[in-house]
Amino acid sequence: MKFNKKGFTLIEVFLAASMLSMVLFSIFSVYSSGIRIWKTARDIQFTKNRKIFTAISKMRKEITAYIRDFEDIEAVGDKESVRFPVVDEADILEIVYFYDKGKDAIIREEIKFSDSLKDKMNTKKTILFQADDVEFSYLYGETTEESGGWMSSFSEEEHGFPNAVKLSIRNERKNFSKTIFIPS
Repeated sequence: MKFNKKGFTLIEVFLAASMLSMVLFSIFSVYSSGIRIWKTARDIQFTKNRKIFTAISKMRKEITAYIRDFEDIEAVGDKESVRFPVVDEADILEIVYFYDKGKDAIIREEIKFSDSLKDKMNTKKTILFQADDVEFSYLYGETTEESGGWMSSFSEEEHGFPNAVKLSIRNERKNFSKTIFIPS
C-alpha cells in the first residue's frame, strides 16, 4: 500500500488551529488592555484639565481674532491680565482675561459697547478655572520661544500687538504653560 502524503492530517489541522487561536487571543488581550489603560489615563487627565484646555482654546480663538489698530479700545497686557478689542457678530467687545488673587481664578470679562463706543452697555464676568498663580508674558521679535524676546507687559500703542502670548499656570503644585502664537 502506498500512502498519499499530499495533505494534512486531522491532528495537524487541530494543532495549527489551536496554536493560531492562542496567538490571536494573546494579541487581542494585550490590545484591549492597552486601549483600556489609555482611555483611563486620558479620562483622568482630561477631567482634571478640561476647564483649562477649554479656556485656553477660547482665549486662543479670541486673541487671534482681535481687531488690529482699533483706536477706541487699546490692547494692553501685564503679568496678571491681557485686554483687547474683538468683533463678535455685529458687536464690538473688549475682552479682558485676568487673574483674581482673591478668588484664585482666571476670569474672563466681556464688555459690550454701544454703537457710539462711548458707553459700556453691559459687562459679563465668567470664572474660567481655578489656579494658584497665573502669569502672562508677551513675545516680540522672532516668533520662536527660544529668542528671548519675552516681556512682562505691552501696550499696542507703544509696541504693537505681540507675536505670542504665553500663559503660565501653577495649579495644585503643577506648572502648566501654553503659548498662543498670533498670526501677523
